[in-house]
Amino acid sequence: MIIPKNRLMANPELVDFIKKERNKGFTNKNIRDALINAGWLAKYIDEAFNEADVVKPLPKISAQEEQVIPNGEEVKEKPDKERPSGVTVIAIFHFIFAILNISVGVLFLLGNSILMGMVPPEQAAFLGAYMMWVSIFILVLGVAYIEIGIGLLKLKNWARITAIIISILTIFSILPIIPLIILFKKSTKEAFGVG
Repeated sequence: MIIPKNRLMANPELVDFIKKERNKGFTNKNIRDALINAGWLAKYIDEAFNEADVVKPLPKISAQEEQVIPNGEEVKEKPDKERPSGVTVIAIFHFIFAILNISVGVLFLLGNSILMGMVPPEQAAFLGAYMMWVSIFILVLGVAYIEIGIGLLKLKNWARITAIIISILTIFSILPIIPLIILFKKSTKEAFGVG
């Protein structure tokens, strides 16, 4: 480093002291007075203040260095996950089941009052409560199907697992076997970021 003849080299201890005192909230005048009282010459103090005021630029990093993380491994950009078409189909089925469940739930709620007029009064209270709880359950199931469908489209693993569980719980039908086959495929798991 070349230093001009008319410029003094700042004392690193003074520069550090000035920076620390500024961080503590002291003004430049307070710091200068303290240094003069401690026996420092004004020219050394001025040079230290000049050095403390210099903002040193950060070293430039090459594009290759930006791709290296501290432990030396290269950073690999994650490609966007491609959703398997089978997952999209399963999500669409979940949306269809959601519409069906919500429709049936609303019909149960509306039909509850009609049924109450058709049954004997001693059975009406039990049947009314039963129909109410069944319709609420069906409506909640419809909302859950919507959430699962959205989760499948976004490749959320919780949605994949939930769809598998639902398929297993309804295994007596042939339709759930198809989602099980698709959701357990290696390419599907990889799209969800699992194994």
